[in-house]
Amino acid sequence: MIALALLVQFCVVIEPAPADLVFAVGFAFLVFSHLRTWRQIPATFLVMCFLFVLANTISMFWVNSFGQGMFNYAVNVYMICIALSIPMIAIKNGRRALLVVYYSILAGVGISSCLGLMGSLGLTVGGEDLYYHISGRLSPLFKDPNVFGPYLGWGAVLALGFLCEDTVSRRVKLILLLILLGSAFGVMASGSRAAMGCLFGSLIVFLCLLLLTPARAQAIKLFLYLLVVGVIFYTCLSIYYLSSPESYDILLMRFNFLNLQNYDYVRFENQWDAALLAFVTPLGIGPGHYVGVSHFAESDFLTCTHNVYIKVAVENGYIGFVSFAGILFLPLFWLFKIVLLKRTGYIYLKVAIFSGLVAQGVNSIVIDSLHWRHFFVIIGCCLAEVVEAKRNRSRISHLPPRE
Repeated sequence: MIALALLVQFCVVIEPAPADLVFAVGFAFLVFSHLRTWRQIPATFLVMCFLFVLANTISMFWVNSFGQGMFNYAVNVYMICIALSIPMIAIKNGRRALLVVYYSILAGVGISSCLGLMGSLGLTVGGEDLYYHISGRLSPLFKDPNVFGPYLGWGAVLALGFLCEDTVSRRVKLILLLILLGSAFGVMASGSRAAMGCLFGSLIVFLCLLLLTPARAQAIKLFLYLLVVGVIFYTCLSIYYLSSPESYDILLMRFNFLNLQNYDYVRFENQWDAALLAFVTPLGIGPGHYVGVSHFAESDFLTCTHNVYIKVAVENGYIGFVSFAGILFLPLFWLFKIVLLKRTGYIYLKVAIFSGLVAQGVNSIVIDSLHWRHFFVIIGCCLAEVVEAKRNRSRISHLPPRE
């Protein structure tokens, strides 16, 4: 059920999304069918999750609108459940089930990139409104192109991790290569500057960590080969896509970093105001309450924070900020140690997950990613690899010594 929910993550144009309904059933089954799985999840991570929920509960006492606060409180808890579900699958069913989860994610990314390509080429089915944002930017079955782009970027780096693994067959690698190239094109076509930075950041971190792997020469050779193929494919498809004056104007406006748009200055000023407010409201102002009036009519603020760390600090207080940082950075720290010590198999897959989460975490400095499903999926994947590595070490330690 969880794998199915991850597969249909590409459709979030309606709320609740189909993935949410499927996930709720799957998570409930996981929790009540195998209660012992909680014991194998790192206790420190569970404490951080508890503190984050506690911070949300405390901040509810200061909300202006109980309905707005309760809705965002529930979504925040739901995101934590997403992050916990994937390590629970690994604990209950092992590596094979975890691979099913990853391939489900990639299948969803592949479908989403195909829809993006169809929209770009004018091969739309069901009306252009399903493929394009009101701004004219590509976002098939997504409400926001700034979520669509990072979603595909995460899929691209995950596909790259599998491409570097020797255990993956050539046929599967061909499909993964197509997903990688299609996702990279979709990132550009979304017109999301943060998504482009996120993708390139993932690739840079991935390449740097490859230097720490045992077979780094072979992996780097494959990485450079894929980079050349990607550049050629990207260039050819971009020439066709940018032949449309409308598409060219949109991308030129979005990626002209020398001339920031007016709302960029408003965004940076608002971040400073939100940070100052966070200092004087140690318990927070309530879940979902630092948003613009376009999202919440009773809001006291003109726009969102566009920074998930400031958003959590101002809405959920100091406890919320510290616990959220723990939820994000503890799995990263643990997985980095595993990569550094070269423990267990699927090392390139671990590097890909680590790279994807680092890039998403940096991306969150300029955007509110607190309710991005795929963000917490990556956290869950990172934690699942940590749990799986720990289980493998435990098995090895219990093997009888060689004579």
